[in-house]
Amino acid sequence: MRLIAFLFLQLASIAVAYCATSQDKKVSADQLYTQVTRLVPQMEQTRDSVTYYQLLYKSFSLALVCDSIDALPNKKGKSQPRYRKQLFKLLRTQRQHLIDGGMMYYARHDNPMALKFFHLYLQTHSSPLFRISDKQQDAYLGVVSYYASLLAYGEKHFREADRYADIALNDSNMAEDAAEIKINCMRELMRTPLDSSRYELALLALHDNAPGNAAYFHLLTDFLSRPGHEGELENFAKDELAKDSLNANIWSLWGEINMRKHNWDETIVALEKADTIDSTQVQVIYNIGICWGEKALALRGKDLQSRTDSNTVTGEKAMKDSDIYICLVNASNAFHRVARLDPMQTQVKWKEAAEHVDAAIQRMKESANEPTAKKTSRRRGRR
Repeated sequence: MRLIAFLFLQLASIAVAYCATSQDKKVSADQLYTQVTRLVPQMEQTRDSVTYYQLLYKSFSLALVCDSIDALPNKKGKSQPRYRKQLFKLLRTQRQHLIDGGMMYYARHDNPMALKFFHLYLQTHSSPLFRISDKQQDAYLGVVSYYASLLAYGEKHFREADRYADIALNDSNMAEDAAEIKINCMRELMRTPLDSSRYELALLALHDNAPGNAAYFHLLTDFLSRPGHEGELENFAKDELAKDSLNANIWSLWGEINMRKHNWDETIVALEKADTIDSTQVQVIYNIGICWGEKALALRGKDLQSRTDSNTVTGEKAMKDSDIYICLVNASNAFHRVARLDPMQTQVKWKEAAEHVDAAIQRMKESANEPTAKKTSRRRGRR
C-alpha cells in the first residue's frame, strides 16, 4: 500500500509540474506577444536610425521566441499557435529592414552587430513564422548568407561561416565568392590527414571549374608548398604548363620549384618567361636577380677550386667577357628594375641584395684596372 501511495504521489506531482510548465509557457507567449505589439508602434514612430534598428531587432527576436513557445504541442500532442498570423501581419513588411540594419552596422565597421542582424534575418527565413512557400524565393537569401559568412569568418567563427557559405553556394551570383570563404574555413578547421585530403580535393575541383580564379590557384599552391607535398606540387605545375603555357603565374611557380633545387639556369629560364608575359610582377623580377647572383657565386666557387681568380682578370674587356661579370650585371639590372617598381620596398626587401651585387661588380672593375706587376728575373752570379 505504501508503494502504491508513493507512486500515486509521484505521478500527481509530475502532472502538476506539467500543467504548471504548460501554463507558464502559455503566459510567456502571451507576454511576449504583448511586448511585440507595444514595440512595433514605437519602432514606426521613431526617426532615429539607431533606435529604430534596435527596436526592430528586439521585435523580431521576441517574435521568434514567442512563436516557438506558442507552437509547443498541447496535452494531446497537437500544435496550435494562436499568435502566428498576427505576428506575421505585424512584421512581414519590416523583415527586409533587418538587412538594412546589418548593412548600416557593416558600413560603421561594427561587424559583430552587423552579423547579429544578418543572422536574425536568416533565422526568420527558416522560421515557420515567416516561412516562404516553395513557389516563392527569397531574393536576398544568397547575399545575406554571403555577408554573414564573410563577417563570421572575420570574427574567426569558422564553423558558423562555413554553414552560411553553404547557403550562399545555392545562389549562382554568390557561389564563387562563397566557395572561397568555404575553402578558407576548411583550411582553418583542418585537424586530421583526412581533413587535409578533403581540402586538397576541394581546391583542385574549384581550380578546375574556375582556372582563371587567382585565389584558388594561390590557395592550392600554398597548400602544396608545405613539406611533404613536393612531388604533388611539381606534378601540378607540369600539368598546368601543359594546359596553359602563356600563364605567368604558372611559369613563376615552375621557377620557384627549380629555385628550391638550386637549378639556377632552369629557374632563370622559367622566371624570364613569366616576366615576358607579365613584366609587372616585382617578386618574379627580384627572384631573377637572386638567381643571377647565386649563379655568379657558384661560378666563382668553381674558379676558386680550379685555382683561378676571376676577380683579378687582367684588362677591362676580359673582365666584361667573364661569366661571373655577366651574371652580376644581369642581377644588378633585375634589382634596378625592382627598385623602380617598388622604391619603398613594400613588396620585397631588395636593397641589401642590390648593394651586394653592385659592390661585387665594383670590386671586379677595380681589380681589372690594376696595373699588372712585372715579373723580375733572377740571374745567377759567377762564383
